[in-house]
Amino acid sequence: MGLFDVSTQKKDGKTIVVVTITSGTEMPYYIKQKGRSESGCFIRVGSSSQPMTEELISKLQRRTTARSMVQIESPEQELTFRQLLIHYSGKNKLLNEKTFEKTLSLRTEKGKYNYLAYLLADENKVPLRFARYDDSSRIELLEAKDYGDTCLLTAIQRIKDRFEVENITESRLTGALHRIDKRLVDNKSLREIIINAFAHNDYSYGMTPIFEVFQDRFAIRSYGGLVPELTKEDFFNGVSAYRNPELMRILKDLEMVEGLGFGMRGITKVYDPEIFKFTDTTLYAVIPFDKEVMKSMNRGSIQEGTARKQPEKQG
Repeated sequence: MGLFDVSTQKKDGKTIVVVTITSGTEMPYYIKQKGRSESGCFIRVGSSSQPMTEELISKLQRRTTARSMVQIESPEQELTFRQLLIHYSGKNKLLNEKTFEKTLSLRTEKGKYNYLAYLLADENKVPLRFARYDDSSRIELLEAKDYGDTCLLTAIQRIKDRFEVENITESRLTGALHRIDKRLVDNKSLREIIINAFAHNDYSYGMTPIFEVFQDRFAIRSYGGLVPELTKEDFFNGVSAYRNPELMRILKDLEMVEGLGFGMRGITKVYDPEIFKFTDTTLYAVIPFDKEVMKSMNRGSIQEGTARKQPEKQG
């Protein structure tokens, strides 16, 4: 279920094994005999455990009362999953057509299809918006496209493919006839941010991530803000916490995510953490273009085959 990960790290010249366990979904946990009270709930502070305050207990309860995708009933119950099965088959992981709905937690406790099933169905009414602008603001819209209304896994692949085209490559030869390729943004970081936007989006808002291309940056917005268990420091240190563990499990099955936060640590090696903007309800990533590649674009010296025709402006 994507609830834990095991990795190795080097520390003081030794190799250590690190087991990272995701937070529980029904916090705060408590001593049964004492209930959710200051005497029954504890929090780790340094090397000691201390009683939680009533304020902290209430705060944690409010955070965990939001319904997860597997608890929300799908707005439609006539669903098919042909694309989902194809995605698994493509990774040589065959799902049993009779039991996969239970295996992937696609039904509520009452036996109805849930919102996770709705997202993964062949057809749904879930939008996935992409926009490209002819300036650095949102005034000159060149293109607006919806990649939604289909299996979320298919939509993810289409968004990744689109950004593969948008992320133009500059090629140049050195004096030794050695070719150097450089892209508008670091491709590995871009892919990680795209997948994270889907994996950690709060779908209970009824919103899906939004993807934008400007003349000087890519911008990706997801909803829900930070996972409640995380601080900003945790986020940038790559601490794992899953808002959607069932969806994360599927993304891991299909090898779309690493799951331990290594990607975030990789991103902050390339970009300043300031590319991420947080609010209570959103997480906004702004990835600036490489200035050298932008200059080459203006000179027209872009790798052959990557230049794109500008579509007609849409009203």
